[in-house]
Amino acid sequence: MNVDEIKSFITENANSEDVQGLISELTAPTVERLNREKAGLDRTITELKKNVGITLTPEQAEKSRVILEKAAELEAFEKRLKTREAGLQYAADNGIDLRIAQHFIKGDEEETLRTIDDMKQVLSEIVEPYRIDAERFRCSQAAPGGGDAQTWTKAKIARLSITEQSRLYKSDPEFRKIYRGMYSR
Repeated sequence: MNVDEIKSFITENANSEDVQGLISELTAPTVERLNREKAGLDRTITELKKNVGITLTPEQAEKSRVILEKAAELEAFEKRLKTREAGLQYAADNGIDLRIAQHFIKGDEEETLRTIDDMKQVLSEIVEPYRIDAERFRCSQAAPGGGDAQTWTKAKIARLSITEQSRLYKSDPEFRKIYRGMYSR
């Protein structure tokens, strides 16, 4: 049967108890849902009608205003707190010192995370050359017990800054021995 045949059958047999029972059975859930929605709307309209007639005294209006302001402040504080917690957690997960990261907490969570990523990138770009230099310096230092030791000459020592000479004098026994030989009489 197609839809047109079904429609014509229902129209022809509309007075039949079987057809009426079938139609009411099929439409019952929809009718019940609509009745529940109508009852809910009726309650809302009744409540609105009651509230329309209420007038607030100036004291009540002021209290209501203060309560609404405090609620808005509380909501804003909770949002800032959530953003701060998310930002600090993200920084901790990425190995960023929290004392630095707390200065990059911004208005919302997305902006905070983006700012922390930017800060991490900038710091990496700044620190990377020094890390490489420190690694090269560690590799060039005299190894204990011989082996890959740095060969110090008077010319190399003379090219070093006073600060570097002082640091090497304290940390490298080979350097100390040559240095004493250069400047002792």
